[in-house]
Amino acid sequence: MSAEAILRELSGGAPAVTVTVTEGSNMYQIDKELSDAGVINRGDLINFTGDGNLEGKLFPDTYQFFPGTNVADVVQKFLDNFNGKTEALFAGDQKNVEQDLTLASIIQKEAPDQSDESLIAGIIKKRMADGMRLQIDATVCYAEQVALPSEIADCSALTRVDFSPDSPYDSAYNTYLHAGLPPGPIGNPGVAAITAALHPASSPYLYYMSDPTTGKIIYATTLAGQDANIKKYSGE
Repeated sequence: MSAEAILRELSGGAPAVTVTVTEGSNMYQIDKELSDAGVINRGDLINFTGDGNLEGKLFPDTYQFFPGTNVADVVQKFLDNFNGKTEALFAGDQKNVEQDLTLASIIQKEAPDQSDESLIAGIIKKRMADGMRLQIDATVCYAEQVALPSEIADCSALTRVDFSPDSPYDSAYNTYLHAGLPPGPIGNPGVAAITAALHPASSPYLYYMSDPTTGKIIYATTLAGQDANIKKYSGE
């Protein structure tokens, strides 16, 4: 607790509020959750100028904050938790923490089940090694979020145009238009997703998609197989 928080507690001030940050939430969503709870003002977290990018390091967990807490104290609480939970994970790869976090944030969005996380990590790394565009829907949604920071992006409202060269969200985060990983995390991953990014599984697969009905990941080794799966499960 900060000195301000301790003083407030001892003086019988406003009680602490509980905020739960779910795995995969991005900083724009977390900013809204904190402001809705009265912890900070809307935009304080997004506009915070600290040491580097906060995205990826706002560790998903349940927190208690006092209303009106200084945003710097809020950020420090997130970072202390992040460092405590991930220090051992990154111990052997300190030079690539940002890249590993970026990959983990994508895995967190793409894998509905932890059993798929290492497989998807391996596929993404294989596509990168082959020079293929990653073509990950979640990165397009984040590109929209960056373009419209005052709103919460609605991923379900994305259209075919958003994935095309005519996309209004042509930032480096759009992996349909730009090769390689995005320039930074697209959300805040949990321990399992980070572990998967650090330990990708080898497989014969090069493609995957999510069954729109069940959410199950469907894998394919060839583009023809991927097209067949899309036709079968999506009706396209």
